Amino acid sequence: METLVRRDAQSGAGPRQYATQWLGGKTLTVAPGVHVLGELSPSAVYAIETSDGIILIDSGSDELARGVRESLLSVGLRLEDVRYVLITHAHYDHVFGANRIRTLSGAVVAAGKDDCQVLRTPDLPALYSVFPIIPYSGAPIEVDRELVDGDRIDLGGVTVEAIAAPGHTPGSTCYLLTRDSQTILFCGDVISSIDFGPATYSAELAPKYRGDAGAFVATIDRLLEMGPPDLLLTGHPRQQKQLQSIRLDPATWQGMLGPARDELQSIVERHARDGADFLDGHPKPIEPGLYYLGDLDGIAVYGIFDQENFMVVNAPGGDAYEAFLSARLESLGLKTDLPAMILLTSDRPDHRSGLESMPANTVVVAPASIAATLRNEGMDVRTPADVSATLQLKPMETPLGVSYSYSANGREILLTPDVPRNVSLVWTNRLSGRKTMGDLQPQMEDLMGELAEAEGRLTAYRKTLLRMEQFQPDVWLPSRPLTDQNANLYDDEWDEIIENNLRPADAVERRF
Repeated sequence: METLVRRDAQSGAGPRQYATQWLGGKTLTVAPGVHVLGELSPSAVYAIETSDGIILIDSGSDELARGVRESLLSVGLRLEDVRYVLITHAHYDHVFGANRIRTLSGAVVAAGKDDCQVLRTPDLPALYSVFPIIPYSGAPIEVDRELVDGDRIDLGGVTVEAIAAPGHTPGSTCYLLTRDSQTILFCGDVISSIDFGPATYSAELAPKYRGDAGAFVATIDRLLEMGPPDLLLTGHPRQQKQLQSIRLDPATWQGMLGPARDELQSIVERHARDGADFLDGHPKPIEPGLYYLGDLDGIAVYGIFDQENFMVVNAPGGDAYEAFLSARLESLGLKTDLPAMILLTSDRPDHRSGLESMPANTVVVAPASIAATLRNEGMDVRTPADVSATLQLKPMETPLGVSYSYSANGREILLTPDVPRNVSLVWTNRLSGRKTMGDLQPQMEDLMGELAEAEGRLTAYRKTLLRMEQFQPDVWLPSRPLTDQNANLYDDEWDEIIENNLRPADAVERRF
């Protein structure tokens, strides 16, 4: 590693040397007049000195920009001297400090054109994506200049070129600085860190999160064609778990970007083949004869045509249930009578409150724990044991509800209660291939709180998960979809889902 000499420790003798590798969580200088404000979390901010002031790349997650101010001071710079804030993409951890910096310094805030509307609205679900919601006033983020590919930012003898890099978000932008005969690429989450490479997770999420696998493939192809810059400055250097060089040779560049490209191309092909079946509230066909009708009071409703019979899974919504079914079926162009059978996945009231709006002769398949109660209310109730020999779908009763499984068109379909849940993302280290589990919040916190508070819930949850291990579904339809998850599963995703649900159960168990 080349020696890092802090500004306040320099003497007048000898040439200055700069760090070219680090773990990521440090503020330091990597080239003449180029500083990494790496102590900020979760993303870094970069400062470029010019003779007319400072150019910042991104603005951090703190709306008051306190960390940015302190980090600038640590390298001898003042926030009031910032003249430009160049946003790499519209996610909260890169943009929430922009307004404050603009107010204190008069800086021009610039961002990729296709992210500007999200910033100005502001579209908070898009800005937060699937990550923890930190405090924010909700103020629109002012953008003074909309950037397109090839735009140049000139200040004090320094030129920064905007490189459109859509995929992580539509307006994702890299910034290329050529200075002292070397190229420096500031890439935001197009490459989130050298360990994890491109942040492809957004391309697997529902459209409201604005990732695009096809656009991301094109961006990576462009980066591969460009070749590695002399210095690569990523959006989240704190993700690095070991000392990494920011000078990448062509083999490392290819090794980091190539696997991500393959992953994204696979997403493109899977969506084209199987559909982008996001459980996002919008009714849609999942497989022939199988429909997602949307959510009512947070509970998903599914429709299944079994030969001439029409069945519905789950009955939330109280009096609104019948009208909900009619409207959703009509929107799909399905002309059918009310369901002949309703399959409940849970004994919870929010899964069955809509039964009161249905005709008394509707057959209800319900967990054994509530069968007697529903019969006393005048309903025609069967338990999973009653219908297991005659129903096309195979029911399996567990301590926390009923799952239904069947095969269609060579694919295994699984409908479940709210166990398991979509509570984690899987991150892949591009250089080593190792996987890391990242928790979605507040989904994981909500689950752990539920397991800790309800007596007997933890044991029942664990037993239910262990029963679910026997399945290997291609399509998973939970009663409580989280983060508008995709119904389609691939490779070992189901095993990862079970593992990620057992982890909080283990954590809660250790508390007692």
